Order: sequence, then C-alpha cells, then structure tokens
Amino acid sequence: GIVSDNLGHTFNFKKCILIMTSNLGMRNLGRPSIGFGGENDSSHQKADQEKITKEMKEIFKPEFINRLSEVLYFTSLSRKDLLQIIDILLSETGLYAADQGIEIVLRKEAKEFLIEKDYNIEYGARPLRRAIQKRIEDPVAEMMLQGKIKPNSRVIVTVRGGEMKFRSEVRKNKVANPSPRARVS
Repeated sequence: GIVSDNLGHTFNFKKCILIMTSNLGMRNLGRPSIGFGGENDSSHQKADQEKITKEMKEIFKPEFINRLSEVLYFTSLSRKDLLQIIDILLSETGLYAADQGIEIVLRKEAKEFLIEKDYNIEYGARPLRRAIQKRIEDPVAEMMLQGKIKPNSRVIVTVRGGEMKFRSEVRKNKVANPSPRARVS
C-alpha cells in the first residue's frame, strides 16, 4: 500500500519495516533485581516472555498481533548499561557547556545517585534524561547566571548528605577545545 504524510508526500509502504517499542509487561515482572545482578537466566527470561506475551494479548486485538512478523524481547538494562547511558546523555550536556569552556565532571557516586533516584524499570532509561536536566543542567545553568561558574572552569559533581553538590574550579591552563564528554573520576 501507499502511505502519505501531512505534507502530501507518498511512500511505498510495501517496502517499509516498522519497529515498535514498548515497556509492555515490565510492571508485572515483579523482580526489581532484574538486570542488576539478579537471576536473569534462561528460565527466568522464558517466564518473563510468557508474562509479557500474556499482557500483550490482553491489550492488543488478535487482528493486530497477527500482523506482527516478529516480537523481540529484551532483557532489562544492567547498572553498567545505565552508567553508559548517563555518559551519553551527559555528553550532550557537555557540548553546550564546552561552548563556554566549561567541563562537567560527574563522579561515579553522582551517577549512582541518578540511577538510584531516577531510574524506573517500568519506564526504562527515559526518566534519566529529565533527571540530568533537573539535577545537573539546571543547577549548572543557574550557577553560571549567578557568576559562580566562570568560563574555562571545571564543575565537579558529587553527592553528600543525599544531595548533589557542585564545586567549580577555574582551570589554570585555558583549554582550546575542552572535551564535551562528561567524565567519571
């Protein structure tokens, strides 16, 4: 068949591959340790797939399910995966800060804090983006506006007393192209 977008462009839908993602069934797995060193062997994966398939059949009509070529099941994100996702998200933040000559260094305990407070197995890693904006980007921007962070500075983010703490230090040597990647120290 043919599909058209809101601008009137038409596409040959016969040669399209649709990939749909969902966290369907995640809330019913009932094992918060999945992906964090918990039992994730093949018998647990099979049981999880059966639970997800059952919920999929409850939510979608058989006519829709019958049109799916294949359903792929993914295991939950591990703590290592989440740390890497935080690095990727922070690299985006680092690009903006690098324009001002500012390097954001996130200590490992700060990353662990983000995972502990903001990761949700049901929603996956999506809430981490909002958490980084709220817990890191917004405070750093506010400190820049207040003059607490100067150009050519390094902002070190740690955790003390259950709160994110920010320490700014001006680098002695001006860095021509500071790395936009947030680092773990």
